[in-house]
Amino acid sequence: MRKSDAYMSVVKSVSIIGNGATAMHLDGRLFVNRHTANFATSLANEGLAITFIEPRVPLIPNGNLQDGELPKAKVRSVHLDKSIEGLCRTAKALHQSDLVYIFYPGTVARYVARYCRFLGLPYAIYLRGEQFGSSCDVANLRGARFLCCVGGMDDKVRHLNSRVIPIRPMLDLTPLDAKRRDFLDRDDSPWRLLFVGRLEAAKGVPELIDAAYLLHATGVRFELTLVGGGELYPDLAARFGGKEDGFIRVTGVIDNKAELHARYESADIFVLPTHHEGFPRVLYEAMIKSNAIITTAVGGIPSILNDGVDALFCPVADPEAIVKILTSLVNDRVRMQSLSDNAQAKFHLLYRSRPDHSSAFLSEIQCA
Repeated sequence: MRKSDAYMSVVKSVSIIGNGATAMHLDGRLFVNRHTANFATSLANEGLAITFIEPRVPLIPNGNLQDGELPKAKVRSVHLDKSIEGLCRTAKALHQSDLVYIFYPGTVARYVARYCRFLGLPYAIYLRGEQFGSSCDVANLRGARFLCCVGGMDDKVRHLNSRVIPIRPMLDLTPLDAKRRDFLDRDDSPWRLLFVGRLEAAKGVPELIDAAYLLHATGVRFELTLVGGGELYPDLAARFGGKEDGFIRVTGVIDNKAELHARYESADIFVLPTHHEGFPRVLYEAMIKSNAIITTAVGGIPSILNDGVDALFCPVADPEAIVKILTSLVNDRVRMQSLSDNAQAKFHLLYRSRPDHSSAFLSEIQCA
């Protein structure tokens, strides 16, 4: 009997293939996205032997997106690099695991899924992005034992795999963190715009900054805060930093939960002009904090949010359109209130109807 034929009843070890990089502190500690760290740790706490596999990079204070420590006592880490030694380490870990769980898509994810598929190693996929249109992607999704999907990605792949599990996003927030904004009685202080996410071109950051300059030229009083790290962080931090006298501010990554919550709670409008997505967790965070949301209709976003009901959609890479939407929104507080209330109600509905990632994963490997 092949390992893949009877894996479900004997899953005791899982290799997780991340979709980014693991950051290494000078003292040897390892960091990944905190939601991913929490997921891996929760599985380890349930008695599974967890191996986390990713390339490694140096930890850059405030510049990395890796804000959750991988506990070495609970989660084994394997450095995946392009060397023969690195590839052999990875292959050995995959073959020693009862199940390979792949954060998909991504270049490494595609190669690992294909490797597992060809060699008959059991694997499952956490589908978190929309770039899966190639024939290789289709085959990888079909060959997975199950797919966990956030947002509306589940509806896009049901024809490829009979085991599709919709899940909540990995969040630090619950309905108890909900806060309703009152835009109708808001004072006349500058409007507070917020972006949270990777500071990179694919998230629409360059056009958001262009839009901010265009909006400033119209005379609208506002402050735009960019929260996050990524490839554009060093340049943006040098240009804007935490300057109090400008209308654009860059904070870097905020890993303190209370401080990040406070950013959402003080914001009026959340703007995410992203180019491609599954359904980003930052939109859920904006929804529960009842921000008025402006975003793009890409990936799984339009399967959750409805243009003109609980969000306003803007075209991809169009600063002028962002300005037009922002201008109309700040001049219509009734509409702003309706959008924010409806978005928060949508969050509560989704939260009640879907399991969290860890519970869905554990349930699938135990009952399938």
